Amino acid sequence: MTTPALPYAQPKDLLSYAFNKADYDRLDPNSIIPAINAASDLSNGYLSSQFNLPLLKFGSDLTMNVCFIAAFFLQIKIGFNPNSPQDGLIKARYDLAIKWLESIANEVIHPTYEDTPTDSQNEFVLTTLSRGYNTPTGEDI
Repeated sequence: MTTPALPYAQPKDLLSYAFNKADYDRLDPNSIIPAINAASDLSNGYLSSQFNLPLLKFGSDLTMNVCFIAAFFLQIKIGFNPNSPQDGLIKARYDLAIKWLESIANEVIHPTYEDTPTDSQNEFVLTTLSRGYNTPTGEDI
């Protein structure tokens, strides 16, 4: 899958939703955008069940969950310790984000995002079936 037209989060969003400043500063700056893009792409796999992608407008709920996923990807890269309370929180948030996306895919949750309209001008039907119209007596008109 390709990167969405706009990723669903920006690096500054990781500070709002996923990391404190000290932990954020430990991250490799060159890994942040790729992790957000990967998390956005992963989200698209679930979102495509209800929306035509790319999304044109979306809520902070999607941004937050993409940050939770990206934070998990970034933490794995620098070293994940399942016994660490901080790393456990990152994993719990990742699991929460995946469950939230599964709820969208299963149509339990119906976010009100603006998706890409379908191109109905190119939709048409070809048929070879006879469209003969008959009179009540069965004669062709």
